[in-house]
Amino acid sequence: MIENGFSWEVIFVDDGSSDNSWQIIEQLAAKNPAFRGIKFRRNYGKAAALNVAFQAASGDVVITMDADLQDSPDEIPELYRMIRKDGFDLVSGWRRNVMTLSRKPYQPGFTTGRQEGCLASGFMILTAASKHTVTRW
Repeated sequence: MIENGFSWEVIFVDDGSSDNSWQIIEQLAAKNPAFRGIKFRRNYGKAAALNVAFQAASGDVVITMDADLQDSPDEIPELYRMIRKDGFDLVSGWRRNVMTLSRKPYQPGFTTGRQEGCLASGFMILTAASKHTVTRW
């Protein structure tokens, strides 16, 4: 993010995990004010987690990613370009040709425009104005 000149914040949502996720979030937040955390008492699901994160986000552009980093943060500059330069309100990334039982690399893919099921992806970038539409969708 820094090397691309983006201002940024990271909002972690701990959705009731039973591991040490919350302690790690607290440590990160103590070291860097750009990191913030929201803790749920139990798992309320992805939609609830996205909703509270969207409400807490202060930027003009919001990026969602699953914590397991199954999608590469290296793709963010291209997604950001598509929002800012190409004028899309939402771009969703997904993994294509995934071979879960092999060690073959996956090829990232992006959807632009209307695609059924694109919001099922954990990897999205959207304008701040669009985040209110997504939570109602």
